[in-house]
Amino acid sequence: MLLALVLAAPAAAQDDHPNGTNGANALNSGGVSGRIERPGDIDVFRFAAVAGARYRIETTDLGGGMDSLLDLHAPDRSHMQRDDDGGAGYASRIEFTASVSGDHYAVVSHYSRTSGVGTYRVRLEVLSGAPSTSTPAPTTPAPTTPTPSTSTAISALPLFDPKLSGAQLAVSCQLPRAGDVRLEVRRGSSRVATLISGNRQAGALSASWDGRDAQGLFAAPGSYTLRLRLDGSTIGEQGLEVVRVGILSMTFGGAGRVPLTWHRASSWGSRFPVDRVGPAWSVPSSQLGADVLDARDGSPLPTPALYQGLASPPRASDGSVLQRGNSLPLAYALGGQPQVSLALGARASTGSGAVGCNYPVANHPLRVAVEGGQRVSQMSGELTPGSAVTLDLPALPSTLGKRVQRYRFRFYTRVGNGWQALPGSIQTEHTLYTLAGQPASDLLPNGRPWVAALDLVSGWVAGARTSAQAHDLVTAGVNGQVGLRYDVNLGAPAYTGGFDLHAPELDLDAFLANQANGRVVNCLDCGALVNKLSAMVGSRTQVIVVGWNFNLYWLRGIGYQSFTASLFGV
Repeated sequence: MLLALVLAAPAAAQDDHPNGTNGANALNSGGVSGRIERPGDIDVFRFAAVAGARYRIETTDLGGGMDSLLDLHAPDRSHMQRDDDGGAGYASRIEFTASVSGDHYAVVSHYSRTSGVGTYRVRLEVLSGAPSTSTPAPTTPAPTTPTPSTSTAISALPLFDPKLSGAQLAVSCQLPRAGDVRLEVRRGSSRVATLISGNRQAGALSASWDGRDAQGLFAAPGSYTLRLRLDGSTIGEQGLEVVRVGILSMTFGGAGRVPLTWHRASSWGSRFPVDRVGPAWSVPSSQLGADVLDARDGSPLPTPALYQGLASPPRASDGSVLQRGNSLPLAYALGGQPQVSLALGARASTGSGAVGCNYPVANHPLRVAVEGGQRVSQMSGELTPGSAVTLDLPALPSTLGKRVQRYRFRFYTRVGNGWQALPGSIQTEHTLYTLAGQPASDLLPNGRPWVAALDLVSGWVAGARTSAQAHDLVTAGVNGQVGLRYDVNLGAPAYTGGFDLHAPELDLDAFLANQANGRVVNCLDCGALVNKLSAMVGSRTQVIVVGWNFNLYWLRGIGYQSFTASLFGV
């Protein structure tokens, strides 16, 4: 549609050839000279074609910095073909067989629409099936482009995913002599990007490609060519496969993993296991399908932020549980060996639809590894789109507490006898709690700590290495760090009840709701809180009722105003 609009534009003043189809100059085998006077200028030519006949249109005699781009349009102005450097040097060439009779249009422009100008000559040749448009004028034969060859003149990794974070493809070149150099990324006959352009001295050159074309769009998965030209002749080429590798979701397991739960999934406080949401880490769902790694516009789906909710699961705007696009909290006991199962994406987006990921590639298998984990050379097998792979993760910290755990995943391909990392990586963040041990199921339902309680206690026990240390720190935290005061008049409980003093019923929901029942408590409240909150980090304690006649009557924490000794500074 854009080209059709350009073709319909009126001719600019002082232009040597019209910019539109109205009044377009005739093109014949004798050739027509032209000039791109200013950046963005186009020259339109017409010629009568006969259905079934075969034609060649080409530019020659480029001068003044000209790098031609040639487009062919049918009688109805629809676009048929485009060529960049199919001719000699930076010249263009199109060969086609006419499907209908009538006036066709050739459009000459400069490859750089923002800065390109120069002179050229364009000619038409009838190859078969129709009489020549005129007697060809004598011309100097165009130089023959050498047969492309893979050589030491150019070198880069054979696989590249531009959508990995920080991805830049490094390309190195070796020039045998000084001259006009052009290093390009091409797909078929089309130029995708120019990495080096201009005069260079003999020797080593280096460049990088971010995987985007001249319009700033990501290159679609497929086969490309890195081409090095010197003074218009190709001196080196290397094949390049643009692939799309990526992770849709992560599920954590391994020895020592502790499942968690949210304690207030609804207003009445029903429990909701964290695992019920789905994978602990996942990218949002693509509009193109659940197995697609990219958004509709071709950009990679964003990695999720840490979910900060402590009481209830993440929810969508309609109130439903949000199952994708989360990084949910994790918990492991000290000494655990975490593992992760990665679900790989099966398709990518080109900006116009979903396509395959363009791997596996013959002779270049892919593997994925986590930084600090198992070496890729010690693994077996290779990745395929849509598959799952399980990895051992690096050892966990040796102290209790809460931290943001970061992992970096990199993809590797075999090159020769070794494995090399593709440029870029996938970096993830996770809220990680480390516990003294597996919580007892008789103290916590199903042995699942509450996220909110664990988050509170982890601040108290940070740095502890044993269950006993954790218990001491939880005791100090309950009695001295949350603003509780003892009822020194009546000794009445605020959060405990029931008839069994050895196993009191604790209203932990109310306590976690900013001490909803107040901050005036008795010793049974504090004992039950220490017991339950210690269990959250895997430390087992027990409430013991000594009775009414014991030697600790002087502690104010027991509940009477006449007692004088403070407990933990309260």
